[in-house]
Amino acid sequence: MSAPIQIPEKQTVALVRTLGGPVELVDDYPVPKPGHNEVLAKVLYTGVCQSDLHTKSGTASGADNNPITAIKLPHIGGHEGIGRLIALGPGLPQTDPNISIGTLVGIRFASRICRRCTFCLAGTEQYCENATNHLHHEDGAFQEYVSLDAGYLTILPRDADPVVMGPVLCAGVTAYKMEHVQRSGVLEKELGGWEG
Repeated sequence: MSAPIQIPEKQTVALVRTLGGPVELVDDYPVPKPGHNEVLAKVLYTGVCQSDLHTKSGTASGADNNPITAIKLPHIGGHEGIGRLIALGPGLPQTDPNISIGTLVGIRFASRICRRCTFCLAGTEQYCENATNHLHHEDGAFQEYVSLDAGYLTILPRDADPVVMGPVLCAGVTAYKMEHVQRSGVLEKELGGWEG
C-alpha cells in the first residue's frame, strides 16, 4: 500500500484580480478541498489559449459578439490542462469505481453541467443552459491544484502524453468538431454552405 499523498494548504496560482489588470503569481492561494461529487487534481501541464488572454484583458465576447462580463473575479484561467487525481470527495470511491487516485484527467473549457435541462437529458450537454466553464466561472489550470466535477470528468488513457494532450482539449476539440459539423452537413443546412 502506498503512502497517502500529502496535499499542501497553499499553492502558487496565476491570478487576475480585475479585468484588464495584470496576471499576478500568488504563492499563498488556498488549495481547494474536493466536496461532494468532486475530485482534486494536481496540474501537470497546461497550455495558454487566446481565449484566456481575451478573458484576462476584458475583451472576450460571446457568439452574439456582445462582451462577456459575467466573469468570476479574482480569476484563475486555464482550460488546456492535464492533471492527475490526488484526492476524491466524500463518498466518491463507493459511487464510481472508474475514478481513482492516479487517474489522468483533462482540465477543459466546460467545467460543470446541470444534468437536468433539455439539452443535458438529450445528450447534448455542450448546450446546457446552466453550464459553467473554466474560462469565465470557475478556476482553471493556471494553478497547481484544481477541483473538478467528478461526474463530468475527461478521463484520459494512462499512456496519454500530458505535454501533447493539453492543447488538444481546446484547439484539437475545436478542429474535430468543425470537421464533424462539416461532414454532417449542418453547415449546408443551417448556413447555406461552407466556404474556405
